[in-house]
Amino acid sequence: MEYVADLETMETLFVDGLRQADVAVIDRSRLEIFLDDAFHNYRSLLEVHSDLLEKLHDRQTKQHPQLGTISDLVLDAALNWQDAYMEYVTHYPISKAKVQEEQQRNPRFATFLEVRSPARQVSDVSGMFEKSSIAAARHLSLHQSAYPTIVAL
Repeated sequence: MEYVADLETMETLFVDGLRQADVAVIDRSRLEIFLDDAFHNYRSLLEVHSDLLEKLHDRQTKQHPQLGTISDLVLDAALNWQDAYMEYVTHYPISKAKVQEEQQRNPRFATFLEVRSPARQVSDVSGMFEKSSIAAARHLSLHQSAYPTIVAL
């Protein structure tokens, strides 16, 4: 749940915040390109994790008070999020570099990040990116140990 909340926060504070700013933080002519470079496919990650969370809540509601197996839900999610994480991880260095570059050359963007980061106790937007990379590595490790033949596919 916390990871989904972090992805939603990324969208609300940073992506929507940049789009909806009264005074453009990043020139409007290059904003969408920057958002794609910096936040790339975070939305795909949010969708697959939100879907898993919804299915887990549904299963819990239906089986309460004794929850049975959830391995079918986790396996389905793993098959769905593999592509999203592969894309995210390969694009991560670009995302981080684009944010750092913009932060160094654009004082309005640096201020924008400073103002929003304390709301979630995140030192900067890079912390949000790193959580996704860590999650990707954790998921891959879990799947390799639990489902070695599936990971090989």
